[in-house]
Amino acid sequence: MKIDVLISIKMPSVQEVYSVASPQVFIEYVKLCRYDIHQKTEYAIIKSTAYSEPSVYPSVKGLIFNTITGDIIAPGAIILKENQDQVIQNYPQPIGFSPALDGVLVRIYRTSEHLVSWSTNGMINPTNGRWGDGKTFGEMFEDVYTQFDHAKIKSDWCYYAIMEHIDYPWITQKTKSRLILISVRDKYGKEVVPMSHLADMGFTYVVDYTDRPPTVNETSFLHEIPARDGPIEAKHIGLVLYYHDQDPLYVISLRAQDACKILPNYPHIWQHWIYCMRKGGLPLVNVYISYFPWSKLEFNRFTSAFMRTTYNLDEITDNKLKTIICGGEPSGEPRFPIPPPNDEDDADADETDEEEEEELPMPPRSPSAAPPPPPNEEHVEIALDDPPTQPPSKLAGGSSCVIS
Repeated sequence: MKIDVLISIKMPSVQEVYSVASPQVFIEYVKLCRYDIHQKTEYAIIKSTAYSEPSVYPSVKGLIFNTITGDIIAPGAIILKENQDQVIQNYPQPIGFSPALDGVLVRIYRTSEHLVSWSTNGMINPTNGRWGDGKTFGEMFEDVYTQFDHAKIKSDWCYYAIMEHIDYPWITQKTKSRLILISVRDKYGKEVVPMSHLADMGFTYVVDYTDRPPTVNETSFLHEIPARDGPIEAKHIGLVLYYHDQDPLYVISLRAQDACKILPNYPHIWQHWIYCMRKGGLPLVNVYISYFPWSKLEFNRFTSAFMRTTYNLDEITDNKLKTIICGGEPSGEPRFPIPPPNDEDDADADETDEEEEEELPMPPRSPSAAPPPPPNEEHVEIALDDPPTQPPSKLAGGSSCVIS
């Protein structure tokens, strides 16, 4: 995203929206609420932390503003209230619902009369950003930017969309790349365009919104016990419930919850494999592959590399033990001769079990004296190599998610 410095349209400011005296006071207020501020030139983006105060309204997560003038370039991201209760009847009666989506949340907005820009929750300019080893966000956006009418992007509104891409699977595998409009809000972050009007905003794809409460049959998938017998279908991630006087409520299915527990928040696939091996070993690896079969080839490669490495370490250990016992002789004869078995002793074993063994007298020896080495033999010591610390991808010889 390229921000036009000569902004010729009226921008709301943090002074107006958050009732502060200046941008500097706003920055102190945001830090006091335990948010991080990442500044690039005169523009800054606000990032949330595990300790951020969620009640700040309007949302400041992802908000982009000018630190000098206070102008808001892009309002904060939509934060859905997530609830773990899958029984819809336990919630207030919603006015409508839509399926939950799996992809990258992007914001599209106008920064001048002739410039339409976009950003993610965490980056002002996400063109070169990436999650994992696949395409950059910019490359993915190039594949979908023709799916909305740039001329219909109004200067005082911000357009929130989920970017799905076939090269960016997360909870579900995508069959095609789409930019799906899910909400439109003013740059003050307070006024929201009714969901029923989203079809008029110039986007090819709009979230499938139903203007009524969901039925029991439509919510039955939410509380199905996870069978771990295959990938999750896109329609079975969860539901988003909408209300007149409060923010939408996100209800995730038990099956998607189970998958999210196994899916770590790491960008690289080899990090996922290590996470599964540490948490549950090969059984958890198999569960991961069941939910995310598109990772099976890479996971099998990592597992094979791990097994080969383990086998090699075992061989090294066996060789060291053999060296200690046999003294490194090619013949493999033990350093300390083992007497041959005596059949007569074995026959009389039962009769002599109860007899006490006679102790032989030991010659006196000084406590500080060391035992003499065996004659004509050198002391042999072999040190094991340190176990490999590189990721499985290196051992094998070779080489994200916002839900709304």
